Amino acid sequence: MEPGQSGLLVPKQNPAAITAAVNQLLADPEKAKAMGSRGRQLVETKYNWDVIGKQVSAIYEEVLTKKKK
Repeated sequence: MEPGQSGLLVPKQNPAAITAAVNQLLADPEKAKAMGSRGRQLVETKYNWDVIGKQVSAIYEEVLTKKKK
């Protein structure tokens, strides 16, 4: 994720930070829309099933290769 570009990061269990982030997005709908588009694009390219499948396959391959040694 690109903080401020494709989403906002807030500390966990911090209602004040979440409120501030939501208010920031509500105050600037164009920024919110652009951020949402970039976030969606990031998820579609980085976390799609083809990518995840290749990553899982690489992990299995690595584990099996190490096990044979």
